[in-house]
Amino acid sequence: MYVNVFVNGKETRAMLDTGATHNFISEKEAKRLGLKLLPEGGSMKAVNSVAKPIHGVAKKVTMKLGDWSGQVDFTVAPMDDFSLVLGMDFLHFSKAVPMPHLRSILVPRQQPCLLRTCDPGKGPKGPLLSAMQLEKGLKRNEPTFLATLSTKEDEASGDFLPAVAELLSEFQDLLPKDLPKLESEQRNMEKELQEERRWRMHKESDGRNNLGRSASSE
Repeated sequence: MYVNVFVNGKETRAMLDTGATHNFISEKEAKRLGLKLLPEGGSMKAVNSVAKPIHGVAKKVTMKLGDWSGQVDFTVAPMDDFSLVLGMDFLHFSKAVPMPHLRSILVPRQQPCLLRTCDPGKGPKGPLLSAMQLEKGLKRNEPTFLATLSTKEDEASGDFLPAVAELLSEFQDLLPKDLPKLESEQRNMEKELQEERRWRMHKESDGRNNLGRSASSE
């Protein structure tokens, strides 16, 4: 999603990216907007690319989006696809809510406003996947984790473990040949309930008949 914003008093186009951890801006765009860069260590990691060192940071930059205005920080990083990216850092700070199905972004203020997104403009052709992360922990030797999904298709099938096979062999005379079916158990339970209802109804009917006979005899 793209929106028109004013950064340092100049209009530019920004991409809203929930996959980006910080706010990123290219060095060329930072110079055009007149941002003052401060040196800072760290690297920027994008999808399917190696980590690259950043060029610096721009602190407390005035930005305006619709009726919202505030000061944000930008990480100046080497980017080929985009000039300015607003990531989760901006979304948390501004409490803005992207609404892709409406092609809009909700900016909460005293009077919340709904801003329409704009076209991305000229850029590289073809589908793009953006997920950028500012990496600082690698220089501090912090642990890095990789999380993956596992499906049942990946599970290997084979013989039982020796301990399990020994237990099954020891108690094979106690195990049923076929496991009971849930449907048959449910039908049996329903049948028992119906029989119990009939018995209660029959008992109540006999009780009423006995009361009727006693009343008539008196």
